[in-house]
Amino acid sequence: MSSSTTGDKKSDWSPDQYILFKQARGRAIDDLIAYLGRSLPTPPSRIVDLGCGPGNSTQSLITHFPSAVVSGIDSSPAMLETARAALPGVEFSLADVSSYSPPPAAAAAEGPTLLFSNAVFHWLPSRARIPTVSRLLRSLSPGSVLALQVPDNFDEPSHRAMRETAYSPRFAKYFEGGGPDEKAELDPIEPAERWHDELVGDCRHLEIWRTEYQHVMGDHGEIVEWVRSTGLMPFLWRIPGEEEKAVFLDEYRKRLEDAEGGGYKTLGDGRKVMLTYPRLFVVAFRG
Repeated sequence: MSSSTTGDKKSDWSPDQYILFKQARGRAIDDLIAYLGRSLPTPPSRIVDLGCGPGNSTQSLITHFPSAVVSGIDSSPAMLETARAALPGVEFSLADVSSYSPPPAAAAAEGPTLLFSNAVFHWLPSRARIPTVSRLLRSLSPGSVLALQVPDNFDEPSHRAMRETAYSPRFAKYFEGGGPDEKAELDPIEPAERWHDELVGDCRHLEIWRTEYQHVMGDHGEIVEWVRSTGLMPFLWRIPGEEEKAVFLDEYRKRLEDAEGGGYKTLGDGRKVMLTYPRLFVVAFRG
């Protein structure tokens, strides 16, 4: 699940908004866990769910690996509150993945045998993303695994339209200034070759693949609702007042509806649209 890199309550996430599309979002979680189930020689004994969000990925891990001790971290207090209510027997901690370190490899009895991450590392800036993954991988004991997936949709209409709307004449003033880490848009995901070259030295085996998910949405407004809980949130945080936010969302939706301008075409029924959602998967087996 997507996770903010700040614990600031003013820019916290909405668990209720996120789980509106729980089933569709869960497809990538299930695919990654299914791969692990087929590929691990023995089930993991201790799992940490990095960026656990409202606990949906944590629940899937518990279901598929019932003998494992599963815990979760997230930087969103709101998400953790929801996760703890859903899974009261699980240990959830407030932590930022960019600075989090699992128990050291020397404490093998306490350290995780699987670090699992569903849609969190794309929130880090490009300069920190793979180095953070590499640092976490090196912290694991031999034989442990780091498995992650990240949305890879920088060039998709849903995300192009965010940037186009933000830098249009009416809204550009809200997005001026600040350093590279303060911009609302996320950095593009690095190509698979770079992930390979920077991680392979710390692995005995590395698997990387990319999947394009196709989600049928009721209309363009449903796409807005989908991204309001993830990639659109940092844009909305920058815009003052609910009325101005509403204008931004309306302009954003109109761009999504403009098929000739690079938005989404309606399907054969004249209303539904297909949201293409690419995701990059990386599974690193520690040497």
